[in-house]
Amino acid sequence: MDLDIIQTYGPGMSFYRSQIKLSSSDENGKAARATVSSLSRYSSALQLLQTSNQNLDHKLSRLRSNVIKLNVDLGKLQHHVKAFHNELLTTWQADTLTRLVEVIYERQGWKLPGGVAVGDHIHLGRERQTRIMSTAARRIRKSILKKNFGLSGRYYSALQRYTEIVHMRSTNSFRTECTFARRLVSEKENHWGMYRFWGTLFPLCYSRSVEESAEIF
Repeated sequence: MDLDIIQTYGPGMSFYRSQIKLSSSDENGKAARATVSSLSRYSSALQLLQTSNQNLDHKLSRLRSNVIKLNVDLGKLQHHVKAFHNELLTTWQADTLTRLVEVIYERQGWKLPGGVAVGDHIHLGRERQTRIMSTAARRIRKSILKKNFGLSGRYYSALQRYTEIVHMRSTNSFRTECTFARRLVSEKENHWGMYRFWGTLFPLCYSRSVEESAEIF
């Protein structure tokens, strides 16, 4: 283009079009670089998220495994606790029946099998005591229980089965009185039959009601 014309009228349209192309090319380059940068950041963030999710899945898997193990352990513990409570209940029942046998023989003025006086038997060996008390319980007649102590045939049946639990008794038949009483009173609403059956024996065996025994600490 002629220099005089350029100086007079300025550059032509081709000049401006070339500038527009250069500007557009620069902008496209910047946009492309920005897009690549954004994609790179997104890819990194996505990878971090996937890694985090994998870690969470692993932790959740471990937690589920631990929960299963805890449930198994809890089940075993509950089983042991239930078995322990059943053993305690059997001991309490054995002690109460032992005391019932002692009271009946005392009030009837009887000697225990082998000619042993009630009270003296506690000085004997445990195995001999067990044999004596088992035999003594079986010798108590139903008519004696009903006539002299006002106890029904259910107590006669319990004494006949006393031999099954006599080995679970304590060394002293008074030892579990209060503990058993508290158990009976606390479960009175849910286990009325058990409360009524065993609670009836407390005035006879321990000279106080089951409620009174439950309040002793």
